Amino acid sequence: MGQHIFEVLANLSLGRKPAAKPHKPRPGLFFLCSAFLFAAWFCLSNAPLAAAIESPRKASPVAPASVDSPAPPLIYCFHGEVHNPRMVVVDKSRQRVMVFRYKGKMALEYEFPAASGEQKGRKSASKDERTPEGVYFITHRYKDRKITIFGDRAMHLNYPNPSDALAGRKGDGIYIHGSNRRYKPRSTNGCLVMANPDIRKVEPLLWEQNTPVIVVERLALPTLPDRDKACE
Repeated sequence: MGQHIFEVLANLSLGRKPAAKPHKPRPGLFFLCSAFLFAAWFCLSNAPLAAAIESPRKASPVAPASVDSPAPPLIYCFHGEVHNPRMVVVDKSRQRVMVFRYKGKMALEYEFPAASGEQKGRKSASKDERTPEGVYFITHRYKDRKITIFGDRAMHLNYPNPSDALAGRKGDGIYIHGSNRRYKPRSTNGCLVMANPDIRKVEPLLWEQNTPVIVVERLALPTLPDRDKACE
């Protein structure tokens, strides 16, 4: 498979203060970023809180998709200036949520355990118990005063994104959320579940329609020469 190249083509400002409402960036910035992210992924990779999130009902077991092929490296390129130089990478094989921040070079800022869907492979249909793979953005978030089966907060991802729609992948209601109980790895209907203290640290760092959430089966990083060559 070819390499997955994700380019954030925007304005990067490491010293500026964020806008008064950082979770509502300029619309032009979002569309420019998302267009390049979605296009790169597609071309190179051939009410109350409880009611809004994934259905708690169990779906019938689904045969896992094949994930034996080597993972292509995740190549990231920053051009120009953005007010929030962060991206989130979800490694399903390790059941981890990682927050990276760009400070002249990409650095791991936080890493937390998480749980993804019971079935391996990329989500393609409703109730298949799989977590999507691709580049996503938060469209809105929910907060509750009490802890429910979804914790006290949840962030909705824009699955299916344009690449998913072109590929005919179905389903909806994919969130990053907390929980009111201890969870096991690969135990959800498709959402990403984190411990409540962990998601409270991550949630303020992610901006609607601005911070890319990149979900992969297995994270592979490129060599520096490969990255530099791809980003030229």
